[in-house]
Amino acid sequence: QAMACARTSPALAEPDVQLHFLPLSYDITPEVECAASANMTREPTISITANVCHPFSRGAVRLRSADAAQMPIVRHQLLGDERDAKTLVEACKLMEKLFGTRAMKGTVVSDRAPSPRPQSDADWERYVRDHAMVCYHPVGTCRMGSDEASVVDPRLAVRGLQGLRVIDASVMPSLISANTNAPTIMIGERGADFILEKVAA
Repeated sequence: QAMACARTSPALAEPDVQLHFLPLSYDITPEVECAASANMTREPTISITANVCHPFSRGAVRLRSADAAQMPIVRHQLLGDERDAKTLVEACKLMEKLFGTRAMKGTVVSDRAPSPRPQSDADWERYVRDHAMVCYHPVGTCRMGSDEASVVDPRLAVRGLQGLRVIDASVMPSLISANTNAPTIMIGERGADFILEKVAA
């Protein structure tokens, strides 16, 4: 398994997609909502998948009722912004180029999915919208900021409540360019510092 950050256009200042190289593949159908529920294929395969580093799409988390035992409603709005769909179309074309390299041609004998390959941007977008799903690094449901619309302040304290902090990836105002593990550890350590400072005071 390997990962790489890449630019779908040379004109971009920084990578806009993260590529995941896997020694396996999944059957992703429009009904599959999460990778955990997808079936792994039986024949030997390799796959490349992509996610948008800085998505424009914004979802929402809403309370179902005043009953705290009720699970909230999560509306992810995946590809709700056309720019994210276009980025993934370009990522698919980049993956197509990677599979066409000499190293890959010596290993890959045929396409498994999509098959046949889309021949236009419109066809690629249909494929992306039918096969995109939620992955592993959700952030931002309790955005940190200095404005009144933010959920927590820069010291991770929930606005309008005493003694409550949120200290995890949900405070990130936006998604970073790579995996969220290391920055989330940093947020946890910084949050611990804030709590210790409060106790010491």
